[in-house]
Amino acid sequence: MKLKNKILLSVFTVLLINFILLFYLNTSMIQISYRKHKSKILENTYNSYINNNKLEEENNVIILKLDNSADLEEFNNSLRWGVYNKKLPLTKIWVTQANRDLLEKKEKIIIEYRQPKINASALILYFKGTDNKIIAIITPLIEFNEFFPYLKNILFIFSFILSILTIITLVFILRKLIKPLYLINDISLEFSNLKFESQYDIKTNDEFDRLGKSINILGTNLKENIDKLNLKIEEKEDFIRNAGHQLKTPLAIIGSYASAVKDNIIPHKNNFYLDTIIEECFSSAKVIDNLLTISSLEEASIEEIVDLKKIIKELEIKYINKYLDINCINKVENKLIFRGNQRKLTIALDNIFSNIFKFADKNVLIYLNTEDNKLYLNFYNDGEKIKDIEKIWNIFYTEKGEKNKNGSGLGTTIIKNILDHSKIDITIENFNNGVLYKLNLTQI
Repeated sequence: MKLKNKILLSVFTVLLINFILLFYLNTSMIQISYRKHKSKILENTYNSYINNNKLEEENNVIILKLDNSADLEEFNNSLRWGVYNKKLPLTKIWVTQANRDLLEKKEKIIIEYRQPKINASALILYFKGTDNKIIAIITPLIEFNEFFPYLKNILFIFSFILSILTIITLVFILRKLIKPLYLINDISLEFSNLKFESQYDIKTNDEFDRLGKSINILGTNLKENIDKLNLKIEEKEDFIRNAGHQLKTPLAIIGSYASAVKDNIIPHKNNFYLDTIIEECFSSAKVIDNLLTISSLEEASIEEIVDLKKIIKELEIKYINKYLDINCINKVENKLIFRGNQRKLTIALDNIFSNIFKFADKNVLIYLNTEDNKLYLNFYNDGEKIKDIEKIWNIFYTEKGEKNKNGSGLGTTIIKNILDHSKIDITIENFNNGVLYKLNLTQI
């Protein structure tokens, strides 16, 4: 059953029970309430009688003065004649000896008299007055046997109309209250179909409003994450295609040159073919090694204390020994210790050193400086400018040239990936006499 129907059924049940209880409560209590009202009139008349004897017209009552010294029969005859003379159609009115004895002990008593056959009833309050008189204050009662069926019909119709109006009002209110829930349900269904365009836009300033805002935030975050995931999938697909191309070309060269050597097609070029095969094998091995490195970068890494200055010093020694004709000046004097992943940062800096030294003519400079209250670690060489600097971070992009004939275009991808995860921004700038790599260490 739908929530709306459940709520409506619950409301209808509550209203039905309320209607039944209200109707029977009213019908059962109305006679009691009426008698209490009449008794109160008698009490008020009694309280006022002491100071004012003219109260009959004001309170719509009958006041009789009876001789308390008369015997019981004479007393009751006087009572009945007094009532008869006041045109109250009650004939069966009397006071018992027990009533008279009780009146001697109590200040006042009230007795109800009923004659259903003539549709007449009355309440009489008796109290002792002055000069040995008994005062009787009489108020007539409506006979409910005749009046009450009509009153019940009126109460039933009134209660029924009131319940219908209440149901209509509640249905209108519930529709407004449930509308946000239906909208949230529709948005959730769209989310399940990976559609995130719909937004919760009903202003209610209640729990639904807060839930709707949370749904909007959830939808925005899901869309962003799915877009990122789709972008990563596209990047993976491009990566696989490019990786296949990078490996296919050297394998084709190796296959064709190996066949030429085997068939001894051009004997005097066999050594050239073999050198090329060896070179392509090393190049392919380097591509595979870089691919494995990129794959491993996606694995979770443990943070540890990293001494960046120590890593720079070790890589400096490694590349100076490899490029003996290049002069390296290290001006990193400050301590560079922070939390990170030492292995990954070593790989990133190793690739930076490789590019800096490989493309340098004579000089390499490593130094720290501050700029706009930010700390930068700089790597500078005096080599040629990078021709298409905007594409330098693209995977498998390589600059054409003799110094980079065996480049795979994966080194810069590795650098960017690691530094981004380490919260280190990197930029590359061309100068007239060289290239500068700037690493922003402010956030680490």
